[in-house]
Amino acid sequence: MQFWGWKKSLEDTVKESPTVENYCTLIRSLQTKGDVTKAWEYVEQAKQKFPRSKEVSELYVTMAKNKWRPEIDRLKKLISKGSNSVAFVQLAEIYKELGEEEESLSLCLKAIETNDKDDIPHFIVGQIRLERFYKDFFEKDGVLAREHLEKSVEINPQNYKALIVLARLYIQIGALKKADQKLRDILRFAPEDENIRNLTSVISTLEKPGIEDVDLLLATVEQDRTLFCCLDGGRNQKREMILSPDIFQNALDSLHSVTDILCLLVCDEEGTLIAHYARENVDFSIYYEVSSCIYQNVQNSTRHMDIGKFQRSEVSGPFGCIQMMTADNIMYTAFGSSESRSKSVYQELQKFISKIPILHGS
Repeated sequence: MQFWGWKKSLEDTVKESPTVENYCTLIRSLQTKGDVTKAWEYVEQAKQKFPRSKEVSELYVTMAKNKWRPEIDRLKKLISKGSNSVAFVQLAEIYKELGEEEESLSLCLKAIETNDKDDIPHFIVGQIRLERFYKDFFEKDGVLAREHLEKSVEINPQNYKALIVLARLYIQIGALKKADQKLRDILRFAPEDENIRNLTSVISTLEKPGIEDVDLLLATVEQDRTLFCCLDGGRNQKREMILSPDIFQNALDSLHSVTDILCLLVCDEEGTLIAHYARENVDFSIYYEVSSCIYQNVQNSTRHMDIGKFQRSEVSGPFGCIQMMTADNIMYTAFGSSESRSKSVYQELQKFISKIPILHGS
């Protein structure tokens, strides 16, 4: 009598061990087999489970672009025939979902030029700027977010989404009187709304700040790197956890079997070295000096160009390649040799970050 061994499927593997790596392996396998529907189901699961994973995010965006390609082409064709504010807005919403913020902002500005009576493009710009503000705490993003959201409400006084987002922004920076006024505006057309009760309750528990000047409050947030009050949609960047080398040690130990990486550095948002890995006979301090210079220059450039905080940079040449990436205000830099492929080094860096679940939800 012969017994056949049972081979565990990739789906079973994901159920037993739902890691970023296992999810991505399964999704790519389903894509190869042509099972796009199931691949999309799993990539949406992965995106919800690991919202900060770069690897999952990139896989999601790639699949989403393929899924929405016919609609993107249709809208572009409409736009090519002449100014079409509706097509501009619809395309901007798609690009926002894909994470292509600059393209979305550009389309919204064109929509506003075409039709200055439409509240939606102002709302989209406000959302993008507000997400950047909560992530980076740059005053300019907060100012522009408020400006466009207020314009959206001016055009459409019953734009519920814009009003509630403004109320939450004002609460989180400490402009409580303005927040209360926005909630009262909503009550005029949605008197039974539960969100209003909840936010009004939050306001009643807070100590009133001495100032209500929004520009000054936004500047204070940037200076202090923290919100006056952190609601679900905001993020207080002050860490209670001390970043010690121990947090990264297991992930660093796994690099001994990786041939594509010569050196990997972990730094805080100020550029201070927290932990590192270096192959034998490799002086990590030299690589740290190089990464510090690159990071500082890129940080200055991204802010000057108004494209948000530094997220990722890649440098390649005869010397090899450098991959830099930030996640949760921690900067990771991986150096590959002249024999290493840049894409491989980037993938290894993503795997490394995914192995730090305390910080990155993986």
